[in-house]
Amino acid sequence: MNALIEKGLSVEVLTDQDWKLFHVADVLRRLRSGAFDIVHIQYPGLGYAKHLGPPAISLIRDVVVTLHEFSHVHLLRRVASIPFCLRSQVIFTTEYERQNAIAKMPFLVRRSQVIPIGSNIQKDTSTLEKRHFQEIVYFGLIVPKKGIEDVIKLAAVVKAQRLPYRIRVIGRIVHAVRELVAYAGNLLQSTKDLPIDWSIDLTEDEVAVLLGKTAFAYLPYPDGASERRGSLKAALAAGAVCITTKGPQTTQEILNATLIGQTPNAALQAIEELTRDRAKWLQYSLRTYKYAEAFEWTNIADLHINLYAHIMGLRSSGFATPNG
Repeated sequence: MNALIEKGLSVEVLTDQDWKLFHVADVLRRLRSGAFDIVHIQYPGLGYAKHLGPPAISLIRDVVVTLHEFSHVHLLRRVASIPFCLRSQVIFTTEYERQNAIAKMPFLVRRSQVIPIGSNIQKDTSTLEKRHFQEIVYFGLIVPKKGIEDVIKLAAVVKAQRLPYRIRVIGRIVHAVRELVAYAGNLLQSTKDLPIDWSIDLTEDEVAVLLGKTAFAYLPYPDGASERRGSLKAALAAGAVCITTKGPQTTQEILNATLIGQTPNAALQAIEELTRDRAKWLQYSLRTYKYAEAFEWTNIADLHINLYAHIMGLRSSGFATPNG
């Protein structure tokens, strides 16, 4: 949003709406009173809970929708997304997601495109001297089945082999879900004897400082690295060498910018090699910046502005676009 505002667009975020079906008329009145040129919906979203107001709105008025993780969300979420696909301009965050949707709804070919998600962590070009080569960083939500289990296994291997590394978990607890709060608490308690330092619920600026000092990020996604992973993009933008996992959505660009370690032992082997060879570490670190450039918010804002201009049909009548 900030990048769009910086480029001269007037943007308003509706945060105080009731998204239940029987409040759709109230939302539509609010949209009409605002006289918005474009209504852009991100779906699904925590603020909507399980309510079906957003897809219902898309059946009544034109909207742009960004569908997040279409192939991964629960079946009911995918069903709830169908109304958006019937008449809206649809944005997917990866080509894999777009092709997955097109296979089910071929008519989306002409009304969909890919605009990636960006990273809120500022790009960092710190030198070798500032990097902590005896610290391995994991960055992400503290939730089960998202990779944290392999991070714990890595810490256990480090302890068992008496290696000089510590693992730093830069994590965020999902406080809105009681079970996830309990999960995080149990995890912190059960790993007290492992070489793990927990940095929990930090601000974006605090995270950026830590990532700027990171030499190695270990991000073992169970389904493999992909362009929908904001934590991967943040670590790469910080110049950290990322050891991650390969899956069906792992692009060649990601493979070029990361190292693959499908198991904690394989990841640790790669880290030990680059700890000894700092010149090789620097080569990998420099690759991360080129990859991260595509996900800078200013470039993503340009893609949105071009789409909005196309929808409004105002390119030739003065609508400001990055291409003139």
